[in-house]
Amino acid sequence: LGRTTMDGSSGLALSSVSRLATLLELLRPFNGLMAAVAVLVGAFVSRSPVNWGPALAGAAAAFAAAGAANSLNDSLDAVSDGINRPGRPIPSGRLSVVAARWVAAVCSAAAIALATAVGPGGAALVFAWLVLMALYSVAWKGVPLLGNVAVALVASTPFLMGGFSQVNYLPAVMPCGLAFLVHLAREMVKDVEDVEGDEAAGTRTFAVRLGAGAGLLAARGVLLVLIGLAALPFAFGVYGWGYAAVVGVIDIVLLWLMVSMRSDSKATGLGRPSSVLKGVMALGLVAFVVGVLTS
Repeated sequence: LGRTTMDGSSGLALSSVSRLATLLELLRPFNGLMAAVAVLVGAFVSRSPVNWGPALAGAAAAFAAAGAANSLNDSLDAVSDGINRPGRPIPSGRLSVVAARWVAAVCSAAAIALATAVGPGGAALVFAWLVLMALYSVAWKGVPLLGNVAVALVASTPFLMGGFSQVNYLPAVMPCGLAFLVHLAREMVKDVEDVEGDEAAGTRTFAVRLGAGAGLLAARGVLLVLIGLAALPFAFGVYGWGYAAVVGVIDIVLLWLMVSMRSDSKATGLGRPSSVLKGVMALGLVAFVVGVLTS
């Protein structure tokens, strides 16, 4: 009897851990963490003594909003994910569509509640994020470029949330603009990587309509614009030499990626190009911080 109880308790514990792991996989915590850190960086670049209370609330709101967006999107992408990413919680059968939508609803409510501590600007921004992501997931994903722009806007504006948490939000606008270009290029690349599943699901993305080659050409064009614009903050003395050093590394990675990407999105020598661009985003956060510290 004792052994049976222990076995049952052990099985229950393992089941609970498995459910938690599945939930975290649905939320994609790395994406949420990136958004949260971007909020804190947006507060830091305000160049005034940082009020960390509202900044941390904004960071938590961004994390929750990212979880809401990922959960809702996955609940509507079961068909394409079954081909492109069959190991994700819903296509693998570890989580139901209904459960994912409940998670999205809870995360949305948490994001709005947390954003109220930032102020009216923060609350309005979170509401805009949730509306844009709902529109993207339900209607805009298959509209060439519109869906990409919507995702890029949401993903780049956590910097602005950080600005709203401080006295002056204007210094956060420049990081937003540069981050928008990185996210837009990444969304275009992801469309190329996901062509097979999107075609099966009837999602007519830019890459599906015009081909993988056109999709990567558009992404390369955005990255070229980014490389040019990223030099301006240092050239005009907004950020110091530390920014220039990190951006130099980013530019080398981007140029390498642009040359290495193939039209079939496979065997680039860099893994999935979208993953490389996620790493570039992390380096960008470092660039803004050290740019302020060395200015």
